[in-house]
Amino acid sequence: TIVLDRKYGEHVIVARKKGEYWYVGGLNNTEEKSINLSFDFLEDRSYRYTLISDGVNANRVAGDYKISNGTIRKGEDINLVMKIGGGFLIKIQP
Repeated sequence: TIVLDRKYGEHVIVARKKGEYWYVGGLNNTEEKSINLSFDFLEDRSYRYTLISDGVNANRVAGDYKISNGTIRKGEDINLVMKIGGGFLIKIQP
């Protein structure tokens, strides 16, 4: 398990590898924030990812989420918005 970002009492982002898959998760506190997540921990090749993140109305409706897919490489980053009390999950695979 790797701690990618944290600020005590505000948010935490961790990554864990199991076999060929990486799982990245983030939890937020009571203030919406934007996080620039770097993928420097990956090996130098292309990966596919599935991202489950807070939806546009997640501050009012806790069950609001969105699912997106894409590709990522080592050194690239993704900008994520974590809503109040929200977070995200990313599954990364070769």
